[in-house]
Amino acid sequence: MKSAWLISIFVILALQLSAQKDSFAFLQSATVTANGNSQNVGIGKFDINLKNNSTIADALQNQSALFIKQYGVGALATASMRGLGGQHTAVLWNGFNLQSCMNSIIDFNLLPSFLIDNAVVETGANAAICGNGALAGTVYLNNKPLVKNSVFSEIKTGSFDNQSLGLGFAYGRKKVFTQTRLLYRQADNNFEYKNIFKINIPTELQTNNKLEQKGLLQEIQFIMNKQHSFFGKAWILETSRQLPPPMGVVNNANEKQYDFAQRYIIKHENNISKQIVNTNKIAFFDEELNYYNNYYPVAYSQSKTAIAECDIKIFTSKKSFFYAQINNTFTKAKTDGYSNWPERNLFSILLKYQWQLKEKLKLSAASRKQLVDNNLAPLAPDFGLDYLILNWLTFKGNISASYRVPSFNDYYWNIGGNENLKPERGFKQEISIETKIKKSKLSSTFFNNEVNNWILWQPNQTSGIWTATNAKQVNSKGVEIAIDLNQKYRQHSLQINSRYQYVKSTNTKTDIELQRSLNKQLIYVPFHTAFVSLNYHFKNLLVDIGNQYTGSRYTTTDNDKNYKLLGFNLINTGISYLLKYKQINSVFNFKINNVLNKNYQIIENRPMPLRNYQITLKFKIE
Repeated sequence: MKSAWLISIFVILALQLSAQKDSFAFLQSATVTANGNSQNVGIGKFDINLKNNSTIADALQNQSALFIKQYGVGALATASMRGLGGQHTAVLWNGFNLQSCMNSIIDFNLLPSFLIDNAVVETGANAAICGNGALAGTVYLNNKPLVKNSVFSEIKTGSFDNQSLGLGFAYGRKKVFTQTRLLYRQADNNFEYKNIFKINIPTELQTNNKLEQKGLLQEIQFIMNKQHSFFGKAWILETSRQLPPPMGVVNNANEKQYDFAQRYIIKHENNISKQIVNTNKIAFFDEELNYYNNYYPVAYSQSKTAIAECDIKIFTSKKSFFYAQINNTFTKAKTDGYSNWPERNLFSILLKYQWQLKEKLKLSAASRKQLVDNNLAPLAPDFGLDYLILNWLTFKGNISASYRVPSFNDYYWNIGGNENLKPERGFKQEISIETKIKKSKLSSTFFNNEVNNWILWQPNQTSGIWTATNAKQVNSKGVEIAIDLNQKYRQHSLQINSRYQYVKSTNTKTDIELQRSLNKQLIYVPFHTAFVSLNYHFKNLLVDIGNQYTGSRYTTTDNDKNYKLLGFNLINTGISYLLKYKQINSVFNFKINNVLNKNYQIIENRPMPLRNYQITLKFKIE
């Protein structure tokens, strides 16, 4: 771990010293992307504003209708999209999937927003493009191209001794441009909560919940000429956090967890002609997790991933293109729960064609075929359509098949892993109606997802040992409604964004042992989620108010109403002031979370904070 930090610092210094003076003409004009997922047809997507949010988990929680399963402030946070599990949501960082090969999830609380420029959520049927694991949808995390010299900073302080400092600088000379971002954040997270397990429900402080994180993002661009461009990214995160016991449990184990991740990407873009673009990428991910407990030895785990990818995009006309991609992903992992280092090689070929007819009809057809350790995985086809009925009215439709190969934990965990598991198979359909009038938009989407061979960990009736089995068929269907309104009058502007989602996610087939769960809502899947945000802008003043609603959730598979978590409604508000002086831009923000001081739980017996505050100061010199 220390060697990785030293190497990164050395590389940063070397890059800055080696840059040579010139303009940014090449950087501004020569970059062309051949990303095959940039123009998906027939599906819904929306941007996530990362401003004033410490982590991607906070941003998704405050600005989407997704259900973010948080085990507490700073603790594990996963996304339940359209009623499916966290393992069914692909998370792509600059085109590479971050889902763990060990458990198929990603912890959004470990992803600081300061190191990410852009976040997009696609809730549609796009499995062919994203590959393994995208049964529910995809979250894209990207870093923008570098174009300007600048120095920037972000300082946060707030309740529970929550503090962070982000520093960055971007510098370019001639054909080389580099950008560096450094982050440090820490929090005691000793927030107040209502203890429902004690008489009179007293207010208490959360304990054993400290967090400390260090982060680095280093980027470099080298524009050789109008044809060839090279890009490199290094992302390193080191996180230490304590793990508090559930409410009502007396525990002196002093549990804590240490995470270390280093991720590297090198990309070459080759603009062969105006119609043909070739991209070649390699990536390497190395992730460690150590778990500490006073009563047990240290639990250690590590995973390594190497990825090589080549794609080509051929524009057959101004609005039609053919896209092909070859990807090879090699992973291996080691933990105390495995008897050795299991390995897996995934080789896949993706073909996609997208074309537009008479300015009104846009179609796409794609399919991915994957070879998993010399075994063919199920085919993942994807068909999409956009039809402009009127200038302001669009119909969208999409249908696809998807899959998820079992994780290493599902296969190889020493007690309970099952090497005979089948891949999960998903079938997805959706239709949308979208209206656009000036800068306002309304859309309604109806979706239906079916997952066969759902992998479930459950106790054996004889031995009591938890074992992985293909025990379920799950059907998830529902509706999503999105309303975006924008009005401007002179120096006044008002923006309203809202999302609503209704999801019915049930077991439609199950084994004899789980008959009581048949046709019942999955645990921790709310029927209703929604949010509304209002942003008012006048001159240099910005006021925002957000209202986020999460419906009730069952905590038992038989939907026993006696063990149901109540829904909750949270209001957050903030005020920002923007100041510009010559080349200096600064923003001051004061934010209040949980304005109404609501007592709520996202996960049973995992308390969440009452009213709390955050102050953010940003500046940028260009």
